[in-house]
Amino acid sequence: MRKTMQYAASEPLQISKIVGLPKSQMSTPAKLYTVPAGMRLVIEYVSFACSAQVHDDHAVVRLRVGSTLRGETVWHDVNTLSASNDWSGASQLVKIYADPKTVVRALIERVFRPPSTARISFSGHLERLSQLTPRE
Repeated sequence: MRKTMQYAASEPLQISKIVGLPKSQMSTPAKLYTVPAGMRLVIEYVSFACSAQVHDDHAVVRLRVGSTLRGETVWHDVNTLSASNDWSGASQLVKIYADPKTVVRALIERVFRPPSTARISFSGHLERLSQLTPRE
């Protein structure tokens, strides 16, 4: 028997995903979350950490979060910082929306190519669409 999720008018949400970054790729896409039917996702905070064994002062990583609102997909850049030669990260307050049944995606771009991993996390809430007021 399949279990059905019941959501309140506004439901808190936290998601975290580990993404492997293959040696051969300069950018790696990842699916982070699929918004349930009848709900709109509001992402309020994004954090990101990427580690790799790099001995280069140019170990730059960029995170982009893609979401779809009213049928248009937009990519949002998250400001990343390199704390050392083998670590990059970010934490940022945001307001990113995603429509029902759409997938929130990440794109991790980098200038170094050793194998590494990245952790992408976000928090926010789901809003029941019937609870939203129509736009004038």
